Parts: sequence; C-alpha cells; structure tokens
Amino acid sequence: MARVDTQQLEVPNKIYSSWQDMLENLAQFTHVPVSMINRLNQNQLDVYCCNHSIKNPFKMGESFPLGGHHFCETTLKNNAILVVADRFQDPQWQPISTSLPNNIVAYLGVPLHWPNGTPFGTLSILDSKTNHFKIVIRELLAIFKDSIEAQLTVIYQNQKLKLVNKELQTRIQNRTVELANLSYQLDKECNKRKQLEREIHYQLHHDTGSGLLNAKAWEIESNRMVNQADLFNQEVAVFYLGISNGQRIQIDMGADTLDKIIKQLKDKLGQLSPHRQLCARPRSNDIAFTLLSNSTSKNYDTIIQQIMEVTSQDFDVNNGKVRLQVYVGVSISHPQHNQQNLALTVQAYQAMQHARESGKRIVFFDDNQAEHNTRLNRLESYFIESIRDKAIKLFYQPQIELENGQCHSASTSIRWDHPILGNVSELSISQLCDQPEIADALCHFLLRKSIYQVKQWRSIKPQFRVAIKLNACQLASKHLAESIHQWLKEANLAGDALEIEVSEKQLFANEATLQSTLEHLSKLSVALTLCDFGHGHASFSYLKHSPFRRIKIDKSFIDNLQHSSEDRSFLHSLMQITTKLGLDTVLTGVETKEQEQWLLQFDGPFAEGKRYHGPMTRKDFAQILHQQRDINQPHSNHSQ
Repeated sequence: MARVDTQQLEVPNKIYSSWQDMLENLAQFTHVPVSMINRLNQNQLDVYCCNHSIKNPFKMGESFPLGGHHFCETTLKNNAILVVADRFQDPQWQPISTSLPNNIVAYLGVPLHWPNGTPFGTLSILDSKTNHFKIVIRELLAIFKDSIEAQLTVIYQNQKLKLVNKELQTRIQNRTVELANLSYQLDKECNKRKQLEREIHYQLHHDTGSGLLNAKAWEIESNRMVNQADLFNQEVAVFYLGISNGQRIQIDMGADTLDKIIKQLKDKLGQLSPHRQLCARPRSNDIAFTLLSNSTSKNYDTIIQQIMEVTSQDFDVNNGKVRLQVYVGVSISHPQHNQQNLALTVQAYQAMQHARESGKRIVFFDDNQAEHNTRLNRLESYFIESIRDKAIKLFYQPQIELENGQCHSASTSIRWDHPILGNVSELSISQLCDQPEIADALCHFLLRKSIYQVKQWRSIKPQFRVAIKLNACQLASKHLAESIHQWLKEANLAGDALEIEVSEKQLFANEATLQSTLEHLSKLSVALTLCDFGHGHASFSYLKHSPFRRIKIDKSFIDNLQHSSEDRSFLHSLMQITTKLGLDTVLTGVETKEQEQWLLQFDGPFAEGKRYHGPMTRKDFAQILHQQRDINQPHSNHSQ
C-alpha cells in the first residue's frame, strides 16, 4: 500500500483561508494580540498562518529552530495542551525569556496531528499581559483544534486516495500488459492446438504417403455424394484402379517410389469430371475416383479412354521408368432404380478384382458379381460358424535347433475341412481375414487354443513355446495385448510361452499402426519374430533397435540354395549379420540333407521343413516331444 509523505502535503487555498478567518476571530474573541498555526518542517517550526494584528510580533514564514525550548516545541514534545499564564513569573520559562519578544507574556497552545499520528504543528494564542486563559477559551481552542485536524484528515485521505488510485492504475496497467501477454500466449496455444487438430483430422482421413483420401474417408464422402445426387437425379460413378504390380514395385524399389507413382498417376489423370470429384488411395496399391455427373451429360467412354491412355504410359522413378499393370473396376449409381448405393465403393473394388481375375483391363459391376459376393458372404458365415463351433483344426510343425536336433518351439497352421465346402485352402482363409470381424475371431481362437496346448506341452518341455502368425488386421486390435495378458494369467503361463510372427511386408505396410501393440507384447515377454524376411523392407539398423528377437528367412532363399551362388552369398552375409545382432534365425523350407549340411556352418540356427517333419496334429507332435525327452541326441542321425 502507498505511504503518504505528510511533509509534502499542501493545504488547499480554501482550507487555508478558513484557517486565516478562524485565527482572526479567535484573536478578537479572546482579546489577544497573537493567534497562529505553526507547522513542523523537518528541524524547525514555521509560522504557517497567523492573525493580522499590528500588535502581533510574528510574521508569516518566520521559523524557530527545534531545540530552543520554546512554547510550541514543548507543546509538540508533550503532545498535550500547554498553559503559561506569565512566563516571567514561571520558573520553567524565566531562563528562555530572551528567546521571545518582550511583549509576549502568556501562552496557550495545543498540538495538531495528521490522521496517521504524525505531528503537523501547533495551534496557539499568545498574550502581552498575564492571562490564565479561562476554561471557555481552552474549550474553544480544543474545538478549533478538532476542526483543523478534521480538515487535515480530509487533506490526508484525499492524498492517500490519489496515491492508491495511482497505484491501482499502475497495477491495472501492469495487469493489462500481463493479460495481453497471456491472451497472446493463449492465442498462440489455441492456434497450435487448432493446427494440431487439423493435422490429426488430415491424418485420420488421408493416406500419409500420397496425401489422398484414405479408405474410410473415401467411403464416407462417396456415400454422402451418392445421397445428395439422388435428390437431383444425378449419377455417381466410381472408378477403382488396382495396380497389380504395385507390391512388386514396393519390394524392389521401396514404398516411397510407389507413393510417387500414385501421385504422378493422380496428376496425369487430372480432373476426370467437370463436376465434383473425389480421389482416394483406399489400399497401398490402388487409387480410386468418385465422380458426380448429370444423368443427361454422361461421358464415361471419354473417361475410360483417358484412364487407359494414362495408365499405359511410363512413369518416372529414381532408377529410370516403370510401366504399371492396371485393372479398372467401375460402379455407377442408378437412383431411379432405387438400388442400394451405400455399397458403391465396394462394388467398384469387386469389379476391379473380377477384372484382374479375368484378365480384362476394365469391368463394370453387374449382378453376376453380386452373386459372387453372395457366395463370398456365405463363405464368411460358414467360417465364423466353424470358429464358434471349434471346427477349425490347428497343425503344428517343429522348429529344429540344427546344432543338437532338439525341438523347442513349433509354428502353427490351420486346416478347415467344411462338410459342404470341403477342404478350404489357407490362401482363401487368409483372404477372409481381411475382414476385421473374421480376423479378430480367428485371432482369439488361435491364441486361446495355442495357450491351452502349450500349457500341456510345457509339462514335457518346460521352456517350450508355440508360434502363431498374425496379420496386420489382427495385430491392429486395440485390446490384443491386454487379452493375451489375461489369457496367459488364467493359464498361469509366462509371456515367453507364446511367439507372435509378423510378416516383413505386413509390418512395414502398417508400421505406425502396429508399433504400439508390438511394444506392449514385448513388455509381456512374448517372443516376436519377423517372418518372410529377406525382401528388403527391414533394414538391419531397424532390427537392432526393434522388439524382434528372431527372424524367419523366406523359403525362396533355401529353395535356390543349391542352384544360385547369388542366393548363397546373400544368405551367408545375412546369417553373419543376424548372429552379430544377437538374433535367432529360423530357416524355412529345409528339405534336403545338402541344405542342412550347408546351414550347419553357422552358429546355432533353427530350421523347419520336410527334412524333419511337416505340419502334424497335436497328438503326433506330443509323441515327438516325448521321444526327445527320452532320447537326447541330434535328430539328424534319425532323419533318414
């Protein structure tokens, strides 16, 4: 709080004039020559205001140094009324008689104070003759004292208010500056947050490699376009372009190259319709267009011709040029036929699949494909039903440690023999697992079945584990790690009883999505294996810092081992590097003794293949574990 310096306070003219009038009246009423107000000024007392009598020996501005032992100073020191009837007769004042004018004999004075207790000065009357100052005079002086101090209070409070107001203004100004800075910072944070929200929204709805709409956003926007087109008797056409050699481009040249080709393709095709157009990348190897057109001004032939011409051109890549193998599926809405338009994007995709299977470059969706889709839906229903009824069988293939022929783990595969469909291939089952619902159902079935089985086999071999291969759709499940943890806990098993295999291609096509699940599984001590390894997706620097502790080398390298020196050199280098990185290596597809002998030169690899055992039932597999427990010797001596 601001402090008032009373020495610096000035008495306003109006108040000063009232004091002057008061002193004139006081002198006349009391019949004295002198009435005055003295003000303390540091080390002296100044005559601040006095009556204008010719008998008054004191003048305005006259000063009395403190320490002189005169009447006013004594009044201030004692802080009380001082009455001197005759200074010449009073022993206390006789010694200082020379310090006062000779015509001053008697004195009556009271101290004056500011409201904070600080001395202001004195109010006094002086007489030239002996005067005992009656009670009524003393009371009148006290009244005048109260009046003066009341006015001093007004002066003091007014100054205090000014100081407080000034301080408040300063604080308000400072606070305003602070608020302005805070507002600026908040605006910056809000802008950052809005920008981040825009980026998140963009990433949720766009493919990161090409910047085009992703599958989910494309389907939503296409459905919205169809619904709006129905109201105005317009048509919506979807052109779905599948690049059949896109996967090979990714493997040989990298995902970035395919991203650039997709962008080039989009730019070369440009605006296919004079009306609204959507462009999307629903899958890594595909690009799709949704076009709005008036029913009276359709020009699909021109669009198809343009697509055929552009997709037949060469596309620039880092190492030269590449030509695409493109198949096109087309689906067109017909609002007047009251068809179900919500599946337009799916119909175009299915038409593209049909084009690829039939070898035609372009196919329009028709009712025959709808029948094919019905059969596919029936297949999906049968598969879900078989999972629910536990009619899916698991087969197990030993993974052999070449150094001693022991089996410490097994990879799983599934068999589906349906009473109506017959024996369904693993490829067909793999295609069914592109559907999240089916993928999750099969994933849960495989994991629970494997956990139950490995618990039994660990009573034979305590460190045994079962390997299960999961696709990206299955691994992307938010609660997968949590479910595995719960099932292992229920079975009283450690995490190392399970091994999860992820294909190299699936991992790097969905790395950002799968990273969190892989980290959670690693924390549970679940063994992670990168399988189908060797096609160039994974760098060794990635493996060094990844959660994978095991790799399975693709069967194609073993197949060509005896015929390709290039594959032998590559495999030799690969085995040396993985050994230095401390990774276990599993070689798949070992079928001959020559292949086994060549692999024995390396330190501790594992192998699986017909050289040892093919996939077998759990009963047959248990017999192998019992035999190995009883006979501890290299398996190669018995594998003739």
